[in-house]
Amino acid sequence: MKIKYFIFWMIAFFTPLLLIEGVSRFFSAPASFDYIERRLIEQDFPGRKAKDEFRVFMIGESTIHGQYLFPNSTIARWMKIYLQHLLPPQTAENIKIYNLGRLGVDSFFIAQTVVDTIPLEPDLLVLYTSHNDFIQLENRIKNLNRTWKDRTYDGFINLIKKSAFISAMRRAAVKRRLEKRRRELRDVEEEDRWYDHLRRKDEPNLTQGLLVPGGKQSREILKMLENNVQRIIRIAVDNDIPVIFFGPLSRFDVYKPFASFHSKDLSEEQLLKWETIHASAEQLYERGEHEQACALYREALKLDKEYALTYFRVGQCAQREGHYWQAKRLFRQASERDYFPIRAPSAVYRFYGRLGSFVSNRVFVINTQKLFERHAPHKMIDISLVIDQLHPTMHGQALMAEEVCRIMDEKKLLKNSDKWQWANLPGFERLKQEIQMDDDSRFKALLVSAKYVGSYYEKAIEFLEQAVAIRPDSIAARSQLAWTLHTVGRREEAACLYRELERDAPKVAAWFFKNYPEFSPQR
Repeated sequence: MKIKYFIFWMIAFFTPLLLIEGVSRFFSAPASFDYIERRLIEQDFPGRKAKDEFRVFMIGESTIHGQYLFPNSTIARWMKIYLQHLLPPQTAENIKIYNLGRLGVDSFFIAQTVVDTIPLEPDLLVLYTSHNDFIQLENRIKNLNRTWKDRTYDGFINLIKKSAFISAMRRAAVKRRLEKRRRELRDVEEEDRWYDHLRRKDEPNLTQGLLVPGGKQSREILKMLENNVQRIIRIAVDNDIPVIFFGPLSRFDVYKPFASFHSKDLSEEQLLKWETIHASAEQLYERGEHEQACALYREALKLDKEYALTYFRVGQCAQREGHYWQAKRLFRQASERDYFPIRAPSAVYRFYGRLGSFVSNRVFVINTQKLFERHAPHKMIDISLVIDQLHPTMHGQALMAEEVCRIMDEKKLLKNSDKWQWANLPGFERLKQEIQMDDDSRFKALLVSAKYVGSYYEKAIEFLEQAVAIRPDSIAARSQLAWTLHTVGRREEAACLYRELERDAPKVAAWFFKNYPEFSPQR
């Protein structure tokens, strides 16, 4: 009897839920991460697919997102511009491109996003995942220390996400939060978070971010990246969806190695000799005597072939002398020996190279590095194509978007498409006029750039000075510039700026003069 009652109550409980779930599936697809749902809402994703619609989902790291240039200039935005010029108006209008890129995400997030968005019926996936598994410390810690509890939790969450009813409730919650955020959105001037990290007493331990080049952890991270990419390919092939991967992109001639270490084979006597030579070379380099410095750097390199900074300095000297091929090789060697990676390691380049050699007629790999080098002076990627060490400029984004369009054309990914009008395509400078990058957009991009480069202070100063030139009255730009100048030892310049800020931002100035009373105007 008890069993019958139990069965009865189970049926009574689950039957309405199953009915609700069944009805929900007519109106709603399973949801993805909250961030992805928010991005779809922001881009007016309709849910139901129109008859002639061709859906493109662009999923990946900050390169896909747009980083500094978002939302004005992104690869997705450039694709829309190219398609409008290459195809008849109605054909171009039927191609809907959704930018689902996110800052700081790893290959696991990207692969899971692909899984989650398959029910939304994409016709083409465009992906970039190359460096965040290595660069983002929090990603490394999370992925290298995953327990059975983490995997069980992830499995449970993925099971819950498959419910159309729960997904509909989540989408409604995301939409409410988004509307609330829009109402509360403040101008960058009103909320300057630049100083938040200064008020924290616990300084991050950068030594935990060290990653031995080619070591065990590096190999484990590479294997995770490869597995996630292969997972994406299996999902795409199983659902007959073409997928285009961008290979890694790096600019090597900026940002010296973060953490250089000596060869373990170096004796104490050799180390002492190396330190003397290298110190002299650094002094000469700082004085601008690059030829003499280069000779000493090369001498130091003969003693220790593992110290990353030496390779970088010799590369800078070779670049100044016009030996660009040699400079490019030396910069790559410096990056490869950096124990705190800020670019994708060469193993990732090799992986995508192998992937490009064995792709099917539905999986394509763009060699992004070679694409950019073909358009760079002396085949060395510079600031005209990449803003920092990773993120493409507007011109770089345009190159990536154009390459995707060429694959769509050459591989006939559009059904019943008209002939593509490549002969009538305007040049980049003409197309750039269709991107709305006003002074306000450039100003915000420069502030984001300054914060991104972190402890590369000279680059941060360069970005902040440009921001101040655009908006001389900006409290955020001036206060950030003042603090960065103080950090690099240009303290009188910093104090002068803080004195100017006393009138416009007394709290910011008061914080500085309280902590550094020697610069106070009251003295």
